Amino acid sequence: MKGLVKFHPHQATFRVYDDYDGIVHNQFNWRAYFKNKKTRCILEVLMDSFHFQPESISVDSVPSIVMFTSFKVFNEEAVLPLPLSEIKTISLPYDQNFFSIQFTALDLAPPQKHQFAYMLEGVDPQWVYSENRRTAFLYEYSAWKVSIFCSCK
Repeated sequence: MKGLVKFHPHQATFRVYDDYDGIVHNQFNWRAYFKNKKTRCILEVLMDSFHFQPESISVDSVPSIVMFTSFKVFNEEAVLPLPLSEIKTISLPYDQNFFSIQFTALDLAPPQKHQFAYMLEGVDPQWVYSENRRTAFLYEYSAWKVSIFCSCK
């Protein structure tokens, strides 16, 4: 694993900080670490040093707004009467039973850092955690109605 890892032992979660977060070099010498009395950490990075205060590193805890960006039927962009962001319902004939919907998060974080989850109500029994994959696929469905929910953290 390349980068700097922040581990939360009480929550059993971790986050990797790397070049997408602004760290210039993500190859640290794990044996070259120093923490001074001011809780400032110093790490060796490729013949250089990296200084930071662990308490000052924070992650935005507000969930991102998710926007649907593409709707495809049989891998072809669907022709819709309005922009996808304005459509509440899409009806398809019974023989158009393979579609995909793409989504994105509306924030300034690097796309690789988003963690998505979606659920196709009537199809998926629970949330599908797709990590940073931004497309949900549905094929050979027979449901009369499918509702799509999506979240990002």
